[in-house]
Amino acid sequence: ELDQQADAAMFRSVGLDAASKLMSAVSSRGMKLMATATERDEMHRAIAGMVELSIERGNYFLAAMFAFAQAANYDSEDDYRQALIASRLALEYKQKSGTLETLDIEWEQVGRDLMKLGQPREALSCFRQAWQLLNNPTEQRAGQTRRDIVQAEIALGDLATAREESAEFLDASKNGTPNYRAAALLASTDVLIEDRKF
Repeated sequence: ELDQQADAAMFRSVGLDAASKLMSAVSSRGMKLMATATERDEMHRAIAGMVELSIERGNYFLAAMFAFAQAANYDSEDDYRQALIASRLALEYKQKSGTLETLDIEWEQVGRDLMKLGQPREALSCFRQAWQLLNNPTEQRAGQTRRDIVQAEIALGDLATAREESAEFLDASKNGTPNYRAAALLASTDVLIEDRKF
């Protein structure tokens, strides 16, 4: 179990820079292709430590980045419960950092982990939060977010709303980037498959 106060005292006793270098080395070792299960566990503990160290330094943006990386690592191991915990921390720390221009990324990640855990209603709420925060609704990142909205609606069995959302998405994509257009076409295909129109 992590203990922010106890770990902060330890960081100060060994020096913040020395603690950072040690945890970085441990986490790098756990990310290697042939890393053992023990090394992967140590990697997760090291990244959690780097989150705490960033908070100790008052850098919530960096803490959010490490928490986001932690979520990605858990996702790669199919440990979606731990990934969700980490992605929610990333969202919390990004909000605390005051750097909100790209906060849609963290909302999107929380939503995806919820989808993987079979919670589409909660995921849909996160995807809609992400969608509202996007500065450019026709950029590449927005395309994936909007497709995720359609897929969450399908997962909820709300095909009528999914069809409407997909149709609006497809129409808007005419003025979007090629990647945005591709995401719209894929979302339309998702609906057609669900409607068995293939």
